[in-house]
Amino acid sequence: MRSLTNFFHRRRLMRWGLGLGALMLLFAILLEMQPGKARLVELGARIGLKVARVELEGRDRENPQSVRHALGLEIGTPILGIDLAAAKARLEALPFVREAAIERRLPDTIYVQLTERQPLAFWQRHGTQVPIDREGKVMPIETLSELGPLIVLVGEDAPREGAALITWLQSEPDLFPRVTAAVRMGGRRWQLRLDHGMVVDLPEQNPESAWHLLAGLEREDHLLERDVKKLDFRLKDRLVVQVPPDALPKPPTAKAAPAKGTMKGKPA
Repeated sequence: MRSLTNFFHRRRLMRWGLGLGALMLLFAILLEMQPGKARLVELGARIGLKVARVELEGRDRENPQSVRHALGLEIGTPILGIDLAAAKARLEALPFVREAAIERRLPDTIYVQLTERQPLAFWQRHGTQVPIDREGKVMPIETLSELGPLIVLVGEDAPREGAALITWLQSEPDLFPRVTAAVRMGGRRWQLRLDHGMVVDLPEQNPESAWHLLAGLEREDHLLERDVKKLDFRLKDRLVVQVPPDALPKPPTAKAAPAKGTMKGKPA
């Protein structure tokens, strides 16, 4: 008898749940229809469709107070009256937010998913360094030490070209950490600075190939351990290696020629 009672109880719960789900779907559809929208919002609030909680995911650097202000809602706000598109636009205008997704989860929840901008590199300009993201936008981070070791980009167009550069630099994971800075030369090509002072001139065309060649030379010949000041990959058919002056072999010292009028041998 008890099992039969439980069966009918479950049936009633299922019918109630399906009915509520259908009602929520109907509200969502009608909400997109502008005529009568205000009346629908009021009706929804009367039957309990109000914000009771906000679920937020993806926030790390962005100020939580700024997020709440951008959402522009409070507990008890009629959930059907929230302009999701406007809230999304306000969220994406925040300094650290790259993308925001916001949705109603009826009957009482607003769900927000943030994708924050991540620091890619430091951009050096006018003698100072500022962090930038993959889109080349400056990020408002004052304490640079918390970002760890990031490559320094130099040049007016460096932020725009930086993401592509770092993508193919990272394709050689053993060599990439040795790069401390990358300088745009004439807005056409990159010059790399390595951690031990070596300079690497990359060509304007296919710099990735030169980078892979350097990585191969390092794996096979440990080129970076040698006393080399500069590597120039700009010529297609050769690699130009520049070494410090004191590393060049010294020419042999010529023996002094005997003075005129003298003869070799023992004196008489």
